[in-house]
Amino acid sequence: MAAETARATLALYRLSAVTLPAEVRASGIRCSIVTLELLRTNFERLERAISRIADSPARVLASISHSVDLARVRRLDDRAILAAQRSSKTRQATDRERAVAPRLVRALGGRWAENVLETRHHESMAIYENRAIAGFLRWLRSTLASISDRVAAGGVGDLPAGTAKLWAMRVGSWRNRLTRLSRRSMFDELAPDPILRATSIFRMHPDYAAAFAAMVAIRAGLGPSVAALPDVPVDRTYKLYEIWCYVGLLAAVAEMFPQSRTRVSEILQGCSLPSVLGTTLAQGGSSNIQLAGDLVLTYQRHIGCNPDSEGAMTPLVEAVPDIALSRLSADGLCIGMVILDPKYRAGPSLNDGIRDLHAYRDAIVSSKGARLVRAAVVLAPRPMKLPTFAGAMPESVPGIAVARPGHDPDIFKKLLTSATELLQTPSETE
Repeated sequence: MAAETARATLALYRLSAVTLPAEVRASGIRCSIVTLELLRTNFERLERAISRIADSPARVLASISHSVDLARVRRLDDRAILAAQRSSKTRQATDRERAVAPRLVRALGGRWAENVLETRHHESMAIYENRAIAGFLRWLRSTLASISDRVAAGGVGDLPAGTAKLWAMRVGSWRNRLTRLSRRSMFDELAPDPILRATSIFRMHPDYAAAFAAMVAIRAGLGPSVAALPDVPVDRTYKLYEIWCYVGLLAAVAEMFPQSRTRVSEILQGCSLPSVLGTTLAQGGSSNIQLAGDLVLTYQRHIGCNPDSEGAMTPLVEAVPDIALSRLSADGLCIGMVILDPKYRAGPSLNDGIRDLHAYRDAIVSSKGARLVRAAVVLAPRPMKLPTFAGAMPESVPGIAVARPGHDPDIFKKLLTSATELLQTPSETE
């Protein structure tokens, strides 16, 4: 989730043509050349550690079931016999089969199966640590290739020509050694994982620990593979989920409403450090985005007992919906609202979040007492035994949308499209 938040934020930076603040810029050519010294001091340790790992990689025991001719099966267990009995692909056993395998025929109830499932155990190297090393090698090769191209093109600022040539030779040598290393047999069938995180194997196994320490040092010098990750503690994962949902919605906004990209860039421009991403996004006026002539997106909007600038209010207590999409009338008053409320919850705890939506639907009204909320949807990482969002905003009851990292990358675009279509239809306040 943190990685997807970082990738989405970086994509928004590029889409909005925002210049990254100096505090988080880590890929400039001058910075890369200087920190190659850090790579030089760690490269030998990295190469030795990965070479030892490739000689004797960590493995995990895996089981695969194959359909095998019954006459050729090596190991037949009770589960395979039971599956064969339940299968419709059996026939009466012949006299020859009864004579050759009487016990097996009796176990099959006097019948014979042409094929049965045989479970074979094998050792697999497709564990996270090996995939992380493969992903790091791919990232490092591409990073060095980019640096090599820029050095060859002379884009090294005031670096002396002799020094630049020396670094070019070193980078070329490292690239060749990395290529040979990545061709070791252990990487042949591994899907590279771009995320590098500490695990028990990376901590306890001597070779993996040495490789992990070198990879962390090199990545710290040359910059992370995606972007600086938001600094959010584990006990505030719910806050990271809210930020992930909001940044994902910003990406959908920038794609569907190009005229809003300037405003999106202004919001992100204030994030000088990754650790202040959430607090910056939630600061007062920085949360309002004009999508179209009459549509406004708001993050952490405060609605109290007194009418705000759009005429929205609550009779008794303050309401703070996480994400609100409002439609305004010609005189700037809210005539319809859709609320999206991320909840990093499941089970009974999510029920409490749904109750909040009931409060939003009934409590947020106009200065004349007319209800403004047209629809309210909870965003949760896990579905419940309740109707989930299926393309149209539910108006009669609160809705639930499954928003989970890696699950449906278009969920925020679907939500934004459905909310916009709903707000464009006439309401009782018009």
